[in-house]
Amino acid sequence: MNEVSSRPSLIVDLWRRMPGELGYLLLGLPIAMAGMTVFITLVALGVSLVVFTVGLFVLVGALLAARAFGRLERERLRRAGRPAIASPVWPVPDPARGFISRTLTPLRDGAS
Repeated sequence: MNEVSSRPSLIVDLWRRMPGELGYLLLGLPIAMAGMTVFITLVALGVSLVVFTVGLFVLVGALLAARAFGRLERERLRRAGRPAIASPVWPVPDPARGFISRTLTPLRDGAS
């Protein structure tokens, strides 16, 4: 008897969450395509230019773009009503170090 009475509330709850989940799913493919296009382009460009040292800065840009897409994805999950995912802790560049050392900090982080 209890199983039958809880079924309508389950269906109502599913329909209540549907707009947020539908928005999450419909935006998933375009955002994933944009993210992969940006990331693959920057990594390919960075690896090909690493000989000229400019590629290291392009690779840092690729990692920062990937972080931004990860932040966007966590926000989308939160708005869809899913449990929050903790943001990673990124290393903070030491201000006493030089410009190049501070700029290349994301390349030294294993989680990037």
